[in-house]
Parts: sequence; structure tokens; C-alpha cells
Amino acid sequence: MMKRRQYPHPSIEASDAKLSADTRKIINDSLKLLREPAPDSFLGRRTHKAFPEKPREPEK
Repeated sequence: MMKRRQYPHPSIEASDAKLSADTRKIINDSLKLLREPAPDSFLGRRTHKAFPEKPREPEK
């Protein structure tokens, strides 16, 4: 008589748990990056404020 297999197999359950944990970590890291202000220049300023503008000289 054949031995009945246990479903779900424990090793599959463990790998599914690891995959779920890794996926959650990647999603949380991605959300953290999306929530942070992005640098708006190659200098890496981390603000949403506009660059200060120089006053224009009146045209002659």
C-alpha cells in the first residue's frame, strides 16, 4: 500500500511563507521610497520646494 502524502507539504508551506515575507519586505521598501521626496536635481536635493529664482533685470 502506498503511503499517503500530507498536503500541503511542509516544505512547500515553509517556502510559501518565505516568499510571502520577502514579497512584503520588497513592497514595504518600495512604498518607503515612493513616500520620500524625490531629488529634483542631480545634486540630490530632497525637497519639493522650488529652486530659488534670481530676480530678473529689467529689459532696456
